[in-house]
Amino acid sequence: RAFLRLASFFGLYEELKSEMVSRVAKPQAIELEIDGKIYRSIRHLGSGLSADAFLIDKDGKQVVAKVARDTEKSRMALLRSIPIHLWAQQKLNMNVPELVGYEAEGRWLMTSYVPGQTLSAHIASHGAIEAGTRVSVLDLHAKVKEMLEQSAVKLDFAPDNIIVRDGK
Repeated sequence: RAFLRLASFFGLYEELKSEMVSRVAKPQAIELEIDGKIYRSIRHLGSGLSADAFLIDKDGKQVVAKVARDTEKSRMALLRSIPIHLWAQQKLNMNVPELVGYEAEGRWLMTSYVPGQTLSAHIASHGAIEAGTRVSVLDLHAKVKEMLEQSAVKLDFAPDNIIVRDGK
């Protein structure tokens, strides 16, 4: 963690993360086996240090499948995200995707798909964010800060992890 803080300080975090993810990500996956079923990947949505995210069709509905890397740490990271997700939704009334399902060993989880642009892409295509969007982002930041103050949880609060839809 100290290394990541140092990399962040020198502006190298994104480069380091990209290099680490490129070594383990499987964005070319066409089919995913989840809970004994085969799902066709519609699109690779992104990769983090512990999982790859894919848009899939589950029973006629588009959902996001996050598939953990094949390590114990990756599975534990995915499992830890479930109560955080529920806490954000239930206790702080945050607008987060609905948890559709997960595997008890932490190999995968599914959430509803939220169409839209990342905050980074939104700014790149629209320029400065509108007042309403700015208020939404500041409100989200305040809620994330509250979560951090109430626990030892670290959240990846970054422009690429925030979806903008209809200005919110």
